[in-house]
Amino acid sequence: MAHANRFTRMHEPVNEAPDSSGGGGFISGGGAQGVMNHNNLSFDVENVGNHHETSAAAAAAAAADSGGGIPPQRERVAMQALHTEFAHQRASTDFIIQKKATKDRCILLVGVGIGIFVSLIALLIAAFVYEGVVGGGPKNNNNNNNNKKTSSSQQFSTSGTSVNSHVGCHLEPTNSHVSFLVVGDSGRMGTHNQTEVANAMAMCADNLRPNFIVHTGDIFYPAGLRDDVNKRNSDFAASFTVPYNHDSLQVPWWCVLGNHDYGDGCGDSVKGEFKLDKCPERGEGRSPLNTLSKDLRRRDKRFFVERNYDVRVSADVHIFFMDTNPLIDEYKLEAWGEADVVRGGLRSSETPTPRFILNKLQSELQQSNARWKIVVAHHPMYSNGKHGEFKELQQLLLDILIDNNVAMWFNGHDHDLQHFAIDRSTKTLVTHDDATNRDRTDTSSTLLHSFTSGAGSKTGRGFPGKLKSVYQMDLPGFMSVKVRDDTASVSLFDYMGAHLHTHDLKRPAES
Repeated sequence: MAHANRFTRMHEPVNEAPDSSGGGGFISGGGAQGVMNHNNLSFDVENVGNHHETSAAAAAAAAADSGGGIPPQRERVAMQALHTEFAHQRASTDFIIQKKATKDRCILLVGVGIGIFVSLIALLIAAFVYEGVVGGGPKNNNNNNNNKKTSSSQQFSTSGTSVNSHVGCHLEPTNSHVSFLVVGDSGRMGTHNQTEVANAMAMCADNLRPNFIVHTGDIFYPAGLRDDVNKRNSDFAASFTVPYNHDSLQVPWWCVLGNHDYGDGCGDSVKGEFKLDKCPERGEGRSPLNTLSKDLRRRDKRFFVERNYDVRVSADVHIFFMDTNPLIDEYKLEAWGEADVVRGGLRSSETPTPRFILNKLQSELQQSNARWKIVVAHHPMYSNGKHGEFKELQQLLLDILIDNNVAMWFNGHDHDLQHFAIDRSTKTLVTHDDATNRDRTDTSSTLLHSFTSGAGSKTGRGFPGKLKSVYQMDLPGFMSVKVRDDTASVSLFDYMGAHLHTHDLKRPAES
């Protein structure tokens, strides 16, 4: 009813008040102000009044010429008639002006109403999108052997704790810690959820402020960077610089080579039948030497990759990066490993041998006095994903890692997120509950923790394996790691920023 009354008042005529001089004034202020500031009208009130006053004078003059004057009574009647006519004309003018003003007000109200409605719709859409991006995510999955295959193109449920509200992405109250993010198998030029994972990483990094970021390999799909310099630079920018251009991700990126960085995926696997027709452009050369080129670091100072190296992050934290590609048995027959097919390939003279890689790792671990030792590689020792476990790595590496008190192992290769815990004494896998209870009650860790972080873009392969796992999820995502004096925590997040899993672990006992 309030709106109806307002609309009615808009149509009420402006009050008329006679001028003290006997004239027909009708709007307070009189004269030219009678147009009510509607200057677009084609007339004004003052000109209308002058027209009628001139007509009255002419009539009086004509009467005087015809017969010697007008009797006073008839003159008063004539003047009253003229004034009445003038009042009617002014009333008509008032109605026209009032009608114009009412129309303008109606148009204004309609425009304001439409604007408010559109704004409300925009706010609702923005709230919905924000809830989906920041607060969304899949339900947590603590089933040790969940084999449900989920396509990365599906819409996932939106329960879970957002990245901004979880302790895994909160800065520690003191500086006595090291924090970093872990991602892998990402380089798809921003497609297949790579951009979404990068955005979620940036949200986490806004709060966590990581010291650096670890990449577990397969940095550039489909088969590493191309020989052509212009194409190489373009691919590098599309798969690394552009997706991770957020301010909070402008920290060192320490990477290892994956099998695709070596040239895998760019031809048939049988030697003698190797063809490059699986590449985007037939016949183009690719090589791990292109990814190892120092020119990339000059183009983006964050980017660092070598075959085997180590970084002493702090007095307590030492990270060892290793190239596991030469250790994989099935690659020994791959055509892309031949030096005459791929420059710098697995069997090239400039590629370190398995013996060199293992001796280097063992020697450096023995020499390190860091309380926290972490190893990063591309291939998993244990996995329930599509590629599965690599038993040759278990045989070659488990003793080295356990004997040298390595606390954590990070890998990629399988496109998912997984967590395994290995008993140091029996070298067997333990369940989620067992791992949680041990790290909660033991004074020092009796477990070696193995994490697969290979969900940087394309996922959806499921878990055909049946190994005991602490946690596994087939979704795009990443991990955050915080290392303190005697404890560390590893948190898993999906591509929407939803928290999936966190495990707090103890530092291994010093030998």
